[in-house]
Amino acid sequence: MIEQAKADVAKRLERLPWPVYLYRPWDMSHLPCLVVSRPTVDNGSPVDIAAAFLITVPVLAIGRTYQDEDSQVELDAVADAVIDRFIDSNPIQVTAESEAVGGLVYPAFQILVSVGWRLC
Repeated sequence: MIEQAKADVAKRLERLPWPVYLYRPWDMSHLPCLVVSRPTVDNGSPVDIAAAFLITVPVLAIGRTYQDEDSQVELDAVADAVIDRFIDSNPIQVTAESEAVGGLVYPAFQILVSVGWRLC
């Protein structure tokens, strides 16, 4: 369930021009990038009546550096591309964050993508 939800979200991000990881990269030369992170599962209040669970998959859009306007514009474009992939079909929530890569802290957006899941 969790593995498949992460794989489904990652697949929808495949053709974007930035690397997509299922883990946080250690090498900052890979920035900006997208990280499909660890999801949460809620079986108490599914969004879709046909869904047995609501799986929320965090997608981290991690930028290059703070205090650089070009890097922020680039990070905004990365986040916009992720939002465009999911906004028509999945509930999403976006928050600004900071994420560690290679022991340093970088600007990021966390885009929570909610996926209805049904056990067969």
